[in-house]
Amino acid sequence: MNVNQVLESTLSPDASTRNNAEQQLLQAAEVDFSGYVSTLAHELANEQAQPHIRSAAGIALKNSFSAREYARLRDLQLRWRERVGADVKISVKGLALQTLASKDSRAGQSAAQFVASIAAIEIPRTEWPELMPALVQNVGEGEDHLKQASLVTIGYICEGEDTELRDSLVQHSNAILTAVVQGARKEETNPDVRYAAIVALSDSLEFVRTNFENEGERNYIMQVICEATQSGDSRIESGAYGCLNRIMALYYDKMRFYMEKALFGLTILGMKNQEEDVAKLAIEFWCTVCEEELAIEDDNALTQAEGGTELRQYFNFARVAAREVIPVLLELLAQQDEDSAEEDYNISRAAYQCLQLFAQAVGSDIVQTVLGFVERNLRHADWHWRDAAVSAFGAIMEGPEEKMLEPLIKQALPVLIQMMDDTAVQVKDSAAYTLGRICENVSDAIDPQTHLAPLVGSLFTGLSSNPKMAGSCCWALMNLADRFAGEPGAHVNPLTPHFPDSVTHILRVTESSPEGDAQLRMAAYEVLNAFVTNAAIDSLPIVAKLSDIVLQRLEGTIPMQQQIVSVDDRNILEEIQTSLTSALLAIIQRLEGEIKPQSDRIMHVLLQVLNSVGAKSSVPDTVFATVGALANALEEDFSKYMDSFAPFLYKALGNREEPALCAMAIGLVSDITRSLGEVSQPYCDAFMNYLLQTLSGTSAGNQLRPAILQCFGDMAQAIGPHFEKYLSVVAQVLNQSSTMTLTDGAFEMFDYFISLREGILDAWDGAILAMKQGKADSLRPYVESIVKFLHLVAQDPNRSEALLRAAMGVVGDLADAFPGGDYGEALRAEWMTQLVREVRSSQEYSARTKETARWAREQIKRQAVLTVDVGSYDSTAVGWGNGGKGQAIIMLLHDNPSAKPALQPRELKEQFPPHRARLHLHPDTPSDRYASQPPNIFKHLSHFASDDTDLELLISMDRYVQQELSKVDDAVPFRASANHRHHTWAKTYHSFPELYFQPHTIEEIRKIVNLARRCRRRLVVVGCGHSPSDLTCTSSWMVNLDRYNKILKLEEESKKVVMQAGIRLHDLIAQLRENGMALPNLGSIDNQSIAGAFATATHGSSTRHGILSQSVLSLKIMLANGHEVACSSEENKDLFRAALVSLGALGIITEVAFQAIPTFRLRWSQSLHPLHQIVAEWEKGLWARTEFTRVWWLPYKKKAIVWRGDKTNEEIRPPPSNWWTGTLGFHAYHILLYISTWFPRILPSLENFVLNVQYGFTHDGLHTSAVQDGQTGLLMNCLYSQFVNEWAIPLEKGPEALTRLSAWFHGDDETAGIPYDRDGIYVHAPIEVRVTDTSTNTRPRPYLDNTVPDGPTLYLNATLYRPYNTDPPCHKRYYEAFEWLMKEMGGRPHWAKNFSSVTKCEFRTMYPQMEDWLRVRNDLDPDGLFAGDWHRRYLLPDDEGAASLKFEERIERTESAQAGGLNWFGQLPASLPFPSPQSSEESFDMLHEAEVEPSAMLKAKTFNLPDPGSTGDGPGTTQLLPITLNRGKAKRNDLSTRHWHNRYMAWQARERRQKEERERLLIQQRRIFGGEAGEDDEHGLCSNMMDYFVRLDFLIETDGHDKS
Repeated sequence: MNVNQVLESTLSPDASTRNNAEQQLLQAAEVDFSGYVSTLAHELANEQAQPHIRSAAGIALKNSFSAREYARLRDLQLRWRERVGADVKISVKGLALQTLASKDSRAGQSAAQFVASIAAIEIPRTEWPELMPALVQNVGEGEDHLKQASLVTIGYICEGEDTELRDSLVQHSNAILTAVVQGARKEETNPDVRYAAIVALSDSLEFVRTNFENEGERNYIMQVICEATQSGDSRIESGAYGCLNRIMALYYDKMRFYMEKALFGLTILGMKNQEEDVAKLAIEFWCTVCEEELAIEDDNALTQAEGGTELRQYFNFARVAAREVIPVLLELLAQQDEDSAEEDYNISRAAYQCLQLFAQAVGSDIVQTVLGFVERNLRHADWHWRDAAVSAFGAIMEGPEEKMLEPLIKQALPVLIQMMDDTAVQVKDSAAYTLGRICENVSDAIDPQTHLAPLVGSLFTGLSSNPKMAGSCCWALMNLADRFAGEPGAHVNPLTPHFPDSVTHILRVTESSPEGDAQLRMAAYEVLNAFVTNAAIDSLPIVAKLSDIVLQRLEGTIPMQQQIVSVDDRNILEEIQTSLTSALLAIIQRLEGEIKPQSDRIMHVLLQVLNSVGAKSSVPDTVFATVGALANALEEDFSKYMDSFAPFLYKALGNREEPALCAMAIGLVSDITRSLGEVSQPYCDAFMNYLLQTLSGTSAGNQLRPAILQCFGDMAQAIGPHFEKYLSVVAQVLNQSSTMTLTDGAFEMFDYFISLREGILDAWDGAILAMKQGKADSLRPYVESIVKFLHLVAQDPNRSEALLRAAMGVVGDLADAFPGGDYGEALRAEWMTQLVREVRSSQEYSARTKETARWAREQIKRQAVLTVDVGSYDSTAVGWGNGGKGQAIIMLLHDNPSAKPALQPRELKEQFPPHRARLHLHPDTPSDRYASQPPNIFKHLSHFASDDTDLELLISMDRYVQQELSKVDDAVPFRASANHRHHTWAKTYHSFPELYFQPHTIEEIRKIVNLARRCRRRLVVVGCGHSPSDLTCTSSWMVNLDRYNKILKLEEESKKVVMQAGIRLHDLIAQLRENGMALPNLGSIDNQSIAGAFATATHGSSTRHGILSQSVLSLKIMLANGHEVACSSEENKDLFRAALVSLGALGIITEVAFQAIPTFRLRWSQSLHPLHQIVAEWEKGLWARTEFTRVWWLPYKKKAIVWRGDKTNEEIRPPPSNWWTGTLGFHAYHILLYISTWFPRILPSLENFVLNVQYGFTHDGLHTSAVQDGQTGLLMNCLYSQFVNEWAIPLEKGPEALTRLSAWFHGDDETAGIPYDRDGIYVHAPIEVRVTDTSTNTRPRPYLDNTVPDGPTLYLNATLYRPYNTDPPCHKRYYEAFEWLMKEMGGRPHWAKNFSSVTKCEFRTMYPQMEDWLRVRNDLDPDGLFAGDWHRRYLLPDDEGAASLKFEERIERTESAQAGGLNWFGQLPASLPFPSPQSSEESFDMLHEAEVEPSAMLKAKTFNLPDPGSTGDGPGTTQLLPITLNRGKAKRNDLSTRHWHNRYMAWQARERRQKEERERLLIQQRRIFGGEAGEDDEHGLCSNMMDYFVRLDFLIETDGHDKS
């Protein structure tokens, strides 16, 4: 076998060739696995081999050790152990380790996975002792690529879920920590190496407990992690905060020291990080703290209740930190993204979750802080802050004492009800949700007489006003109905007066036509169901009448089946039928037996519905549930419908193609058999056959097994002793199911595993109940297996409350089935007693579960009755209860814990152990009986009381910014937020600016620029972030001009429009339309700001128009020196040409004068054509026939949709639509695209299917048209997050480009001539083809205009969707090939898109006037106030001989974001030191330097500038003071909060009064931090301090310092 040839074939685009090669490899592995592995290892290590061959070898090796099924994985591992000789193993392992040093990163990655696979086999058996030392040595001495590969290898090994491996890794914890900590240190300059180390460290935390117990090692680990949180690389920072989260959960008891010294401040700083994933992980740290402390409180309360004394350490971190953390969380609540979907977990929602947990953890202490925030922002002009205020109030509805909340809620309810009419739907939605929280948690605060009427009215109004808030209103109304339902059986409840109007309102909302809003209608029916379910007896006549209305509506849907002409029609009908059937279900459940007069009509219509719906319909699910409810209501009377209904039930039971319907049918069997009792026996044979047949299937059977087992139990209870005929086969199934175990690491199977065990216990319980009716002896053969399974459940930590409740039921019924004590020894076994005690005493379980456990305990006690003489005990009887069968159960509790009873039988001691606090909480004993009990007993009843010693939390930050701010004009607002999370529209990148601004005036913009210059902060201006690149990412300061968005001037005659630069295009379009104007051209979207659109050369698609900046008449720009400069074709022309495509690097564009045109309508049409026809018509008017033309190329169909548009005076005619273009289609396509990321081979079929669904399966003659408003007609829906790689090439090269690219897609490499392997590349459709022509433009051409200067320009846009923010697997290689072809075509990339392979040298060639643009940029901004890493990467001179600019921001790192995409972290420039009031060992230092130099360009050019004013330049810094947390008596060298505050204020005053002193201190600080350690520098601070470097003095050995 030619290995190279076979490996090459595994990458072939031809499926047959590829499959044959894969089979050859499998056969080779089976015949000679030793030789197979050795050969592949040599190929992987062969540096002379081609990279793709090495990659193929690595894939084959990985597959040789990988399997999804645990059993298969074990077989593969056994093959290595038994079929490979020792010499070969040594050789293969050596080659794998050798490959780690390869500079081919793909080979190194494959080798890392291969090494980890072998390590998983050999480390548990101590067969590879030299591995860890070798990896440690690599990390310590290797080159960067070897370090990274070795750390990745360690990470792969550590993330293994095999229990034996993880246990064995404990022995290697020293070696692992040595490597990962060394790689994670701040001294490591390669961010990739450091990130790999942080990941490996995170994976290793669980098995390094021994090391963590050692104070010195723990200190060093914590130092490395804390320093990593300040690295400036978002990947490293996120990983570090993730480590802290895991450490807090694993080692809470060790965290007090670190919380006092660092973690408080670090995490609060992290919460303010502008990179969303970093901020969210910092927030989640406090979520972990709260959850851990809530769990500790529960555990300690339980321990005390049981009389234990070993309490977990509890430091009250959440309560101590609340006054600092909660204000930050409140600010973060205002960082909502109005475009985010409901399922998006953004920073605002993370803050809300954390605030909820704080409320539960600290209780009433949180209220005052939150109320202050609410009062300040409830009437705020910005809806974000109003929404945050409302949300904050709702977040604290659980945790604080109700007595404190009730008066506040009563005061707030009228305001919240009023806010249901807010102008922002987000605020209304939050108000509804908050009302729901009040109803759920503090419903007693709602006065039915005062509040209920307006509350119900506002919620119903909200329900019908906007579909977006329907969910919250629905939830609030359902909570309201549930909380005010009154006592069961009550004739009236508080809702009774409102019930008729509520039902009427709901019926009115649901009367909408089938074309009405489905979401609103479904929500309204859910509310109806809630009101019906909770209706009082006096309202039942209305419910009965309601049944007539619902039945009438449901009957009316039957003929509609004949009127269905489209998928949309079917979906609407099914939704209506489902909602009506669910309403009927609620009515039946509420009326119970009173529904009997309607039962015939109900069953008739339900059978009609079942008979009329098609396959795959969701309606039968609800119908079956309704039939089940009717059976429960009618009980044995339901038997008359069984003959008619049974065929539908049997059909569903046998329908393995629809598991959901089959599961519903199984549940219905349970309902029917329980209702009919023994009457169901004639149908049980058929039921049992169908159920057993379903179990015999592999996939569906396993999926439905838990439900089937539960059904067995219900059938057994129903037919009683008649179940004996099925007992043996059911027992066999149950015993087989009992052997199933949860594979280590198979977390996705956890819920299934638990439900399976619940089903087993339910089945056994039903069988026991059935057989104990005279057939108990039939159970005897199975008692041993039942007890054995119960023991298995008791030993397994993977348990749920429902599982334990079922276990208690089995224990009790088994004991009850054999009351003579036949199995008393097994039932009184120690493990059984412990299990019952655990369940009945748990504070986590419901009363129902604990009562079941108590009942089981009583049944066990009946196995041996004890007679006790109370007088013989040195104790006090404190409770009595009836133990059943007339025996008195006496609960004894020692008065004196040291006293021993004179007589204490073993049985009594086991059942009533002394000193258990719960023993004197007997329900039959009045509480006043305990008044005389000794304190040593009642202390166990008290809540765990935390130490009330004063705790100090001292935080101060950004002092220099505050000081510099104090020097500028206070009259100019400084609208800054420190908690903004920025992401691109596609969420490809996320960044977290230090400060985020939304100025309203030019004075505010000038203030921001001047302050940024003084504080040495780069400025980034961002609009909607539609560019998917990292152009707008920053960790510095970000300016958004959404509030600087006014139209300043409209000239009706000339159509000239002057506007502030922050206005969004959609707002501009709307205002122009009102004045009879329009934009002459438009891109695909209108969400950008006007400045952002032309700054990146945005374009439309028309040979009669150029790029958008072609219509710009003049501009005003705020420069780095704080001056606003005007420019146009006549004034400052060089600046104008540079600013027309500025890429954000020149300054802040503040004002735009734009040439508009009269408003117009657009008549457009689109038609489908073969690609060869498009190419043939290329030069024959394809692009010139109409004013606007664009093409959507469908590569897999070899066809394209041509869209043409012309201005018209025709009446508006909306475009045609179908269900696929609506919400359902949107989500369906999204889901299908997501599936394709895992199975990319389906993409061609998927894209063809989507085209067929959208345009019809016979669409060769597709032709659609519409007349729309001109601006609307030019837009298109971008659908989902996406990568976009768009290039501009000469129009005449379009046919060649399309032909070659199409050939490449279809495997014709000769025609394509693209030197990239297309195997495994699958793309999304369509590829957008657009055109512009700037060659006829008479206005100045931008220096960075990417269009062709002497003719029309063609744009090819290779779009790849990112479904649910998941990257498509092939985008990098696809874009490499695409960009290669575009370069050959003479193309230029679109500035705002995802190009990656273009070098600076190539850009210089593409743009002859690049030097002119750079000259203007350097003259305007010589210090790089607006320059970032993106500009350096593509435009600014290379680093060689060109140092970074003073304010320039360079990228620190990127890392994978939790929500998809990359977190981007920038490295801020170093800053001057700042005088600090504390000693160096107590500080977190952030050192800065800032000076402003005059613009060389402004000196050389004759701009129209105002008189320069004082810039007030000066040094700046930002500092974070230390966090000190002290319990008990303060140390001598500690400072109280007030002392710190006084020192800080005195220092500030001294700074203002004594400039000379400040200069002296400044010089002193420079000496200390800039050179050798001085006298005051006890710890010898390093000379090169970086921004945000955290100095952790507590981790360094220091003589004379108390480390506690």
